[in-house]
Formats: sequence, C-alpha cells, structure tokens
Amino acid sequence: MKKRIPNVIDILIILTLVACVAGIIVRAVNLPSVITDKNGEYRMAFTASLTEEQTSKIDPGLKFKDKNGSELKLLEGYWIKYENGEPALNGELLLTGRLTETGFICGGIQYYEGDTVTLTGKDMTFTVTVLGFEPYQP
Repeated sequence: MKKRIPNVIDILIILTLVACVAGIIVRAVNLPSVITDKNGEYRMAFTASLTEEQTSKIDPGLKFKDKNGSELKLLEGYWIKYENGEPALNGELLLTGRLTETGFICGGIQYYEGDTVTLTGKDMTFTVTVLGFEPYQP
C-alpha cells in the first residue's frame, strides 16, 4: 500500500476545524462575563424655551417624538418659569432605552447631558436641553 501524504486542502480543513472548536470554547468561557443591558424606562430631566401659545397646550401625559421616531411622554411635576419675560418649561420626560457609561441610547440615537433634542407633539414643536437621566420607578 502506498503511504498517503496530506495535501494543502487537508491541512486547511484541519486548521479550520481547530479554529472553530477554539472559538466555541472561548465563547463558552467568556459568555457569562458579558453583561447585557436591557432597555428600561428612564426619566430624562430637561429644560425648554416655549412660546406663550405653547404653554397653554402643555399637559401631563403629552406624547412627543424625536427625530428618530422614539416616543417620549411628559411626566407630572413639570413647571413653567419665566426668565427675562420668556416662558421656560422644566420637567421630566419618560422614555425607553438604556443608560451607558457615555450616554443614553434610545431608538438608535445616543443622548448626552447638555444635548439639544427637537421634539414634535400634537400641534407643537420645540427644542429641549437634556439635563440628565434616572431610572423610572412609578
């Protein structure tokens, strides 16, 4: 009988199988240490300049959408303060997403403290300045 010598294709197949097994082992060992953050409900503190007409339309529970279509809901406890004769709305919006070390991810967009976000709601559009995020607990 003739002695068979492995060719290049046989060596590539063996190396591929070894790499797959090594990948499975590494994934199985490191998988428990991976922390997956699930989306949750958060309160976003904000401030916004409004017009007199817009202040009469503000009510708790109003729903707004950002430029990406994510829904935000105005929570109770907001207040309107007049600064230099102009009304400024301060309060919190309820939104769904997750908090990371660098910011807040909502609908594929990352928000940071100090960002300005344009919100569109029923009969009104205004820009809010983000002040911070906290988990929502009803």
